[in-house]
Amino acid sequence: MPVTMIKCPSCQAEFELQDSLRKTLEEDIKKEYNERVEQWKKKKEKELEEQIRKTLLPDYENKISLLEKINQEQQQKLNDANKRFTELLKREQELKNKEEELELTVQKRLMQERENLKQVIREQEAKKIEIKETEYQLVIKELQKQLED
Repeated sequence: MPVTMIKCPSCQAEFELQDSLRKTLEEDIKKEYNERVEQWKKKKEKELEEQIRKTLLPDYENKISLLEKINQEQQQKLNDANKRFTELLKREQELKNKEEELELTVQKRLMQERENLKQVIREQEAKKIEIKETEYQLVIKELQKQLED
């Protein structure tokens, strides 16, 4: 087979036609091979990812579902506790209000009793004064009677 030589128009170097074709073919084949390998890798990665999703996704979905259920239960417990706390605060306030009302009622009664007692004491003092005045009047009358006699 005859060897065909090619001359480079830029650098005037000579090389065999077969070498040039071989390099071009090798580069094309390498490029195609690398593309196929890359496609194969991507395909395998997707398959692996899909397989992992199929195996792990149900577990994670179950865990998420369980955690959501637990969260709802805890939220309900918190809401119930808040309701009870609010009711307790309301009852406490009602008791305080009743206690204050009772205190006011007791104070009013005490004031009324004091006024009544003051009135009774005034009346008793007035009677005592009246009795003493009557006694003095009697004494005066007796003394006047004695003076007249």
